[in-house]
Amino acid sequence: MEGLPTPVSIPGRRNDFTILGCAYGDLGPSNAVVPQSKSAINPTYEMLYEAGYRINVTKYSYIQPDVMWIINPAGLGTIPNALVLGFQVGIIL
Repeated sequence: MEGLPTPVSIPGRRNDFTILGCAYGDLGPSNAVVPQSKSAINPTYEMLYEAGYRINVTKYSYIQPDVMWIINPAGLGTIPNALVLGFQVGIIL
């Protein structure tokens, strides 16, 4: 996965940053989660786009909402594309 933490932030929040990412997985027969013997469909690829915003609450903690758009989940074309919402909380020791 390629990611890009960017210095774009909300005015007045210099320590926050925006996260953008993209990933592509080529799922050939040897890389498939579902072996070909169990599925008549040959797996192709899976791709996702990700965006998040890391909010530094204090010097030692942060919260990070995240959204992902997954295209062709599992690479089989039988599962609809998915929107995934997430949330992280971190403590820096």
